[in-house]
Amino acid sequence: MNLPREQLITRHEKVATSTSFEKKGDERSLMGTNDLLTNFAHSNENLSNNFLTKQSPLSMNIEQLTAKLGGKGRSLAAWDCYRIGLDPFFFHDPLFSQEALDNSIHMLPISNHDNDNNKIQGIINTRTELQNYFPSKRRNLRLALKSLESLSNLYSSPLRGIENSIAKLVKIQTSKDGTTKLLLNLYSSPAHNIETVIIPWEERGSSTLCVSSQVGCRQGCTFCATGRMGKLLDLTTDEILIQLYYANKLCRIRNLPTVDNIVFMGMGEPTDNMQSVASAVNLMVEKNCFSISPSKITVSTVGPNPDVFRKLTKVPAVLAWSIHAVRDSLRKELVPTTKYTMEELREGMVNCLKVRPKKMRTLMLEVALIQNVNDSEREALELATFSLKLIELVGDMKLTVNLIPFNEVEHNRFQKPSVARILAFQKVLRDKGLMAYVRRTRGDDEHAACGQLATAKKKGITRLP
Repeated sequence: MNLPREQLITRHEKVATSTSFEKKGDERSLMGTNDLLTNFAHSNENLSNNFLTKQSPLSMNIEQLTAKLGGKGRSLAAWDCYRIGLDPFFFHDPLFSQEALDNSIHMLPISNHDNDNNKIQGIINTRTELQNYFPSKRRNLRLALKSLESLSNLYSSPLRGIENSIAKLVKIQTSKDGTTKLLLNLYSSPAHNIETVIIPWEERGSSTLCVSSQVGCRQGCTFCATGRMGKLLDLTTDEILIQLYYANKLCRIRNLPTVDNIVFMGMGEPTDNMQSVASAVNLMVEKNCFSISPSKITVSTVGPNPDVFRKLTKVPAVLAWSIHAVRDSLRKELVPTTKYTMEELREGMVNCLKVRPKKMRTLMLEVALIQNVNDSEREALELATFSLKLIELVGDMKLTVNLIPFNEVEHNRFQKPSVARILAFQKVLRDKGLMAYVRRTRGDDEHAACGQLATAKKKGITRLP
């Protein structure tokens, strides 16, 4: 379907995109606008606490949601929607206009390469077309009124719905290479925004999603825009998963390759928010939830201390360690918050890998290459020696080195190395028998590349320790 933009505003939107059910025999009516807004105003003073403490269905596994909805079939039907970026609360409500199911994206202004505001952001799917994304045995399954009421009670916002309860999509920026950055505003803390990035790989037929685990980061890496923000907020499991929810919605309506690879390489240090990260990863890999292979999820850490690696032992994901330099004095310059030697940190990583299942003993070492700082033959040889010793200590494992050319950050003194220096660095590693790859820069024209994510700091916001 391709409707004019102005026709996408339905009567449901006129009551704040919310349905509040009142039983009247076999009929339902919508709560009036004034009543809805009055209730919202009365609850607003306690709203932030409710957002922070109430777990939404998006962070519930099948077993948990089954207990809430009173049946496994109902929870499976709900997750069939969440998986493709749909809210089952609205999808299964016949009173809710099908043209408005994806309005969180359709109603955003077209930006960057297309300034025609009469166009909409992607295609509009009918309910029948959307059912084709569901498993065939559940395509005709409908959530009844009682189930929708139970579902509505799980949302933290009086406006109901996943998109009204966790984060609002406020901006989409698309680079010339197709890399797409999403800016989300958190309902739990309206002063804070987060960024997540979709990297489509047309040749592979899939997309990578770079997710954030915090607002800002306390590790303070000198070459990273996020590190300059300081740590402002830990994200909840819901706030991590809503990034994947919106990404799947956007990929569906813009016909982008499906997200099948996730990297925790956005804003934040994942091990500083381990509980939320681990919970999010478990739902990402659960078969009946997001159903992404553990080998397709990567959790990256700078390794603040040896003990953080122990926290990663049971996380069903590939591990990445952002080392940037092996020589302690140089690493201290690049990661000024580090308090441990690389040998101490390596011991922690070795202990972690040894207790992980053999098929998950995979490690990616990441190095942001900076011109005349850590890109010489000396640093390459030091990295090779360090890596080979790590392999020796662990034994049966797979190690790769990911070389990331520095991406320019505002007011930063560093520069990207020449292609010749990058390839020379890679050659030293390969000549030592290591698998070393150079990461292709994507999205740098829209500040969506590695190390460039940072949201504007609002007045009155303080850093957390």
